[in-house]
Amino acid sequence: MKSIARRLCVKIIDAVDAVELSMKLFTKLVLITCFAFFNERHGFCQSDLSVSVFAGPIYYNGDLSDDRIIPPLQLMNLHYGIEGTVMLTDRVEVGIGFFRGTLEGDDALSNDKFKRLRNLSFSTTNYEAFMKFRLEIFKTVDFRPVNTALILGAGVISFNPTGELDGEKIDLQPLGTEGQFIETGNYPQPYKLTSTVLMVGIGARISLSSRMALLLDLTPRITFTDYLDDVSGFYPDSTQLANSPGGMSAVLLSHQGSDNFPKEGRARGNPSNNDVYIAGGISFRYYFGKTYHSGSKPGIFRKIRESGGGWWGDRP
Repeated sequence: MKSIARRLCVKIIDAVDAVELSMKLFTKLVLITCFAFFNERHGFCQSDLSVSVFAGPIYYNGDLSDDRIIPPLQLMNLHYGIEGTVMLTDRVEVGIGFFRGTLEGDDALSNDKFKRLRNLSFSTTNYEAFMKFRLEIFKTVDFRPVNTALILGAGVISFNPTGELDGEKIDLQPLGTEGQFIETGNYPQPYKLTSTVLMVGIGARISLSSRMALLLDLTPRITFTDYLDDVSGFYPDSTQLANSPGGMSAVLLSHQGSDNFPKEGRARGNPSNNDVYIAGGISFRYYFGKTYHSGSKPGIFRKIRESGGGWWGDRP
């Protein structure tokens, strides 16, 4: 209980700091937006090139989560990053970006009795590099102040799950908590700390001026690993695990319930389902280069086709 209370206090302090930082950023954004509205003469028109900074909530869904669609507030964290985009056509843009975020799971907060008895928890800092396509419903040339979009993409992530033992954070992958480093027996191989991901999501763009826009996105990520949380398959033999390179730390972090260590082969997770995480956020986008006007041809593909000077040349 003391450990949970201490973690909750840390979460509250972090949340207060995040709110204070968000208010400062929001104030600056309002001032910049007002300045743009009073000084912009060309309406809601964008250019082919843009850069965005973004932040928002991120949370994990896997073996250490339950059947709730939205996890407890304590398990939601902030992610932030940057993205550069290019309009390909009047409806399609491609973006390349990077973000950092924290993913967490905790059986003690689950509504599943079995998982509370298992009492595992983890945390990992997640880094993702991605490429995504944004398919806007309405043509950009229509200069609509609000547009909705379908988001499709892929990326590469780096992660490193940690557990807590006697108040100290310990890397879980080198311990082999499911017997990965036991030399005899039919145990899984050590898992990699990188994975590819696919994203499918929805978004909306709110134009503020010809140079600025706000984007609201919700993009679940489907990973190709079941080890974001270090939990996937079955419990190993506890004696063999204690004699593996991870020693007693591997045993204590393989099962943290109040009952005895489960029998070898008992389910520790569900190896049939890979882990997922969901990222939602607000992006502040700045467009640079020549903006569109009446008769403009948005998108570099169309510009390459219709302009002999290449997409950096003047619009026809």
